[in-house]
Amino acid sequence: MAATYVAHEVSCVLDVYAPPGPSDLWGELLADVPTVRVHLFPTFEACKQRNNARNQGIVIADAALERNYSDFAWCLERTRPDHVIDSTHMAPAETLEAVDRLVGDALSL
Repeated sequence: MAATYVAHEVSCVLDVYAPPGPSDLWGELLADVPTVRVHLFPTFEACKQRNNARNQGIVIADAALERNYSDFAWCLERTRPDHVIDSTHMAPAETLEAVDRLVGDALSL
């Protein structure tokens, strides 16, 4: 998909819960595509508040949300990716600005 996005000049893609793995399959699959992967990782309490505040779509049960959060935290601890943003206290626009800054910095190296 990343190659298709690049071919159609899509410059940013947001994806949901895609934890990093020990083999870095994403890195292998994206080796020929210029990408910067950023993980947004607010606190569990922030995730829970945001989940419960949804008024459209599916609200995830607290137990399932906690399992997902714990699994993702475990993966981040094991793989220690380069780009993690704690978006706990950020509004969506602030999060976007932080991602934009981080990606700009990473691409200028």
